[in-house]
Amino acid sequence: MKIKIENRFSGQILFSGEFGSLKLCVEAAVKAHTNLADADLAHANLARANLADANLAGANLAGANLAGAKNLPIPSEEEIARLDQVREIVLAKPKRIGDPP
Repeated sequence: MKIKIENRFSGQILFSGEFGSLKLCVEAAVKAHTNLADADLAHANLARANLADANLAGANLAGANLAGAKNLPIPSEEEIARLDQVREIVLAKPKRIGDPP
């Protein structure tokens, strides 16, 4: 089946092709040295995927299954600092969707 990986912000196609699963598509993209920064991979089943040398900076991996994924990239100091900033914002304003204003 035709599968495409899109940029989560612009919708630009980062990689596409005929694959049996999104996991196989992601592995092929990584093997082809495709830059997957800002990719929309939310809820992707990437269990046991080989992600060696993948650039997933800014990728949306919310709800993705990364169990047993190999060679996950180590986040940079800058990425960790951004996550720390997000955590502080969330903890400072614990309002949830649907809460009254």
